[in-house]
Amino acid sequence: MYDADTQDEIIDYWIEQEIEASKPKIRYYADRLHFKYHSDNDKFAALVDKIHDDIVAYYDGARFNGTKAHIVKAKKDHIAGIILHGLMSYIRGKWTHYPRDHHQYKANKIKGKRIKPRYCKSRSHAGIEGMSCQHTKDIIDYLAVKGLVLHQTGRKRDKVESSYTPTPALLKMIKKTKMVHPYLIKELIQLRASRQANIKKPFIDYLDTKETNQLRDAVNWINQQTSNYDIGFRWPVDDQDQGWATFKTFYKRYYGADWQDHYLKKTRYHRSFSDNFEHGGRWYGVWWQDHCPTKLRQYITIDGQKTIERDYKALHPSMACGLAGVPIPDDPYQIEGYDITDRKIMKAMMLRIFNASSQEAALNSLRLEFRQHKDVNTGIWMPASLAYTANIPDCKNSSLLPLVNALKKKHAAIQDYFFSGIGLKMQFWDSVIAHKVMVDMFNQNICALCIHDSFIIQTKYKDILDQSMQTHFYNKFKIKIQID
Repeated sequence: MYDADTQDEIIDYWIEQEIEASKPKIRYYADRLHFKYHSDNDKFAALVDKIHDDIVAYYDGARFNGTKAHIVKAKKDHIAGIILHGLMSYIRGKWTHYPRDHHQYKANKIKGKRIKPRYCKSRSHAGIEGMSCQHTKDIIDYLAVKGLVLHQTGRKRDKVESSYTPTPALLKMIKKTKMVHPYLIKELIQLRASRQANIKKPFIDYLDTKETNQLRDAVNWINQQTSNYDIGFRWPVDDQDQGWATFKTFYKRYYGADWQDHYLKKTRYHRSFSDNFEHGGRWYGVWWQDHCPTKLRQYITIDGQKTIERDYKALHPSMACGLAGVPIPDDPYQIEGYDITDRKIMKAMMLRIFNASSQEAALNSLRLEFRQHKDVNTGIWMPASLAYTANIPDCKNSSLLPLVNALKKKHAAIQDYFFSGIGLKMQFWDSVIAHKVMVDMFNQNICALCIHDSFIIQTKYKDILDQSMQTHFYNKFKIKIQID
C-alpha cells in the first residue's frame, strides 16, 4: 500500500505521459480481478454513485437494470471493486485481468455435484460473494467506451483473459477524492493449498456448511470483543535497536510516511486453514503479530496499560509427548554437544521435523532460514531468520545431519511423529486451544491478544491467563505444560 502523497506522485507521473506511454509494457504481467479492495472515502463513494447513474443511463434499461436496494448496492460494489483493483494494479505497474466467461462466475453442477469456480457463491479470500459476470462486463465495457480504462480482449484459445488498466482521465477523478488507499476485505475463514517453501499458498474456494458458518461466527465474535479495547503501541525512540530499525524500515517502505497509523488499523483476525478444515487454522491478520519482533511486543499496551506475553514452552514437542504418553523434557531444545547459541536453530529444526514429510524436505526448509528472502505478501526483501554459530557454521549436510541425529536420539520416545507431516494437525490443535483461551478471557472482561501459541495480556491478569492456558492444554493432551 502507499500513503496519499506517494500515491499522488505516482499518479501525477503517469498523467504527465501520453496514454500510450503510460501503458505497462507487459500486459500479461497482471493481477486477476478479485473484488476485495474497499474504501471508506465519502468522495470516492460519490464518484461510484455518479458512475453507476451514468452506466444505467448509458444502457437505458436494456442491461444493468434493477432498482431494489440490494441490487443497486451489488452493482456499486462491482464498480468500486473494479476501479480500486485497477488502481492498485496500476500503481504496481500491472494490468488487471478478468474472465468474460460466465461459467467462471457461477457454481455449476456436474453429475449432481457442485463445482467451485473462481467467482462462485462460495467463501474464499474474495471477501464479496456472488459476483455477476454480466455486471462485471457491463461496467468494464462502459469504462472503456468512455475512455476511463484501456481494455484488451482476451484470446480463449491462447488461455489469455481480457484485461484493463485505468487511463489518466480515471486517475484524475480518483485523485480528486483524496483517497489515501483502499484496504483489503479479508474473508474470516480462509482455505489454502499446502505451502511450498517461501511460496505464497494459493487460495481454495469452498461452499459454506454449518461448520464453516460456526467457525466464521466464532472469529467474528472474537473480533467484536477485541474491538472493545484500545490496543496501542508505545513507539520506541532508539533507532540503534536492530529489531526496531528493521521493523520500522519494512513498514515505512510498505505503507509510506504515515505507516504507523496504517499499521495499527490491522485489528481483525482471520483463520487460515490448509487443504481442509482440520489442518492449520491459526489466527492471523492483526498488527501485534504481523512482522512484529518478539522484543518489540513489550511496547504493546491494552487500554493504556503495560502488558506481558505468556507463551507455551516447547508447544509442539509437548503435544507429541502428550500423544505418546511420555513426560515432557525440561528443555526439548537443549541437546548434548550444543550450547545456548544453537537453541534457535534447534527449535527451527524441531518444528520442521514435525511439519515435513521427509528428512530432506525438513533440511531444505531449514536452509532457507539462513538466507535473505522476499516477503511473499509485499515483495520486500527480509533479513535471514537464522544465523550460523560455531557448532553450525554452514547449512551443509555435514553440519545439519548431526543436529537431526542428536534430536532423534534425545526424543526417541516420540520418533513416530518425526517426518510425519503432523505439524499442520498440531497447528489446528493449538488454534483451537487459542480460541478457547481467548473466549475464557473475554468472558471475564479481560482482553487477550493471540500470537499463534502465545498471548499478550495486561500484566495484572498474568495468573488468570496462565491457568486458562494450562487447563485447556491438559484437557486435550492429559499432560501438564510449562508457561513462560
